[in-house]
Amino acid sequence: MPKPVEIDLNKIGTNPELTDVIYGNKEVICKAFSMNKSTLTHWLTEMRSNPKFESGVLNVTHKVVLIHIGKFEEFCIWKSKNRYKQNKS
Repeated sequence: MPKPVEIDLNKIGTNPELTDVIYGNKEVICKAFSMNKSTLTHWLTEMRSNPKFESGVLNVTHKVVLIHIGKFEEFCIWKSKNRYKQNKS
């Protein structure tokens, strides 16, 4: 079974061909957003349960998860704005 593509975030900033990367695996998202894997897993569960953001998480296989980087960023902004609201829909 082929391994997921590894993305070096340092190279993305210096190589214009890699700046159009749309999806990343959990490791890439953890590095890009400076978070640990358990927090990301919890947030991905929240994204899947929210109709506005569920399209941002692709479960390609039972082990491979691809996350749309732009949608995840939108989710983080949404989560920040709705932090203290009871009804978050």
